[in-house]
Amino acid sequence: MTLRRSLLALLATSLLSSSAWADDAEPKERWYIAISGQYQTLQDESAALAGTLQNGCQNPNAVRNAWLAAYKAWQRVRYVDFGPIEQQSRAWQLQFWPDRKNLIAKKVDAWLKAPNPPTPEQVAADSVALKGFPALEYLLFESENGDTIPLESPQGCALAGAIGQHLATTTQALNQDWQAFEEHYLSTEGYTETTVESALHGLQILDDKRLAEPMGLRGKSRNGYLADAWRSGESVTLIAASLAGLEQSFVPGAQALLQQEGETELGQELEETLSETRALAESLPSGLAPALEDEQAYKGLQRLYVQVEQLRQLMEYKIAPALNITQGFNSSDGD
Repeated sequence: MTLRRSLLALLATSLLSSSAWADDAEPKERWYIAISGQYQTLQDESAALAGTLQNGCQNPNAVRNAWLAAYKAWQRVRYVDFGPIEQQSRAWQLQFWPDRKNLIAKKVDAWLKAPNPPTPEQVAADSVALKGFPALEYLLFESENGDTIPLESPQGCALAGAIGQHLATTTQALNQDWQAFEEHYLSTEGYTETTVESALHGLQILDDKRLAEPMGLRGKSRNGYLADAWRSGESVTLIAASLAGLEQSFVPGAQALLQQEGETELGQELEETLSETRALAESLPSGLAPALEDEQAYKGLQRLYVQVEQLRQLMEYKIAPALNITQGFNSSDGD
């Protein structure tokens, strides 16, 4: 399937359920097409964010909305940890997290105090802590006195514009490289296993790092600062986006693969469990950190954690074995 045909197929199926795919479409073709659409959306939303910043920072809410739309687009394809995203530490350039040493604040503050704001080229040459969505989040939401945010200063606005432009450039290159990756991806047998493992790894990170650790479920106290996007209060919103991304781009290929193995019911169970988990995440308050201080809201997080854990176990103990996939060590297993 050529890239042109892939994109046409994407347009034809983007509003349909996974069951509407052509019966003869191979699992990897379904994955490639759906992931292509997600990378294109990420590029488009990042370009829109950069354009909003270029128009000035007089309306922080408009910038915040554009930032969140682009950040959610990244979350939907975040689980894809192979291929072009591995080049030049692109995942870190888009989202430097976890940031246990608060390097983002240190880097951004240093530029806020510099004689001149950086150019996009200087941002590209600097640390990953200065790049991507978390650095913009600091400029959009950090407030020492409760009134002003860094974005509202001329230096802060210029810095945000440079970061936004670098983000747009990075996502455009990522999308272009994924398009060039098509033939290699579709013709290399090992990428079937790699795609399943990447989805499982994404769930493991969501379970262990994005929920359990900040919730205090790993033998430590609750700590909202361990959640991603804690400054904006959008941690759960982004978790819902990650689940939606798996639902949209991983499930279609996985169901086709499971059908080939005579495990159609298992594919349906995956779709239903993922849909239920995503719907639960969307129904909860957007922030994780505030919920740690509210027992009723915390119970909602606990329900979400249980659902994600069940989804992870479904992938780990049923789907992976059904597809003869042996899991190895991954970065979510511990330091």
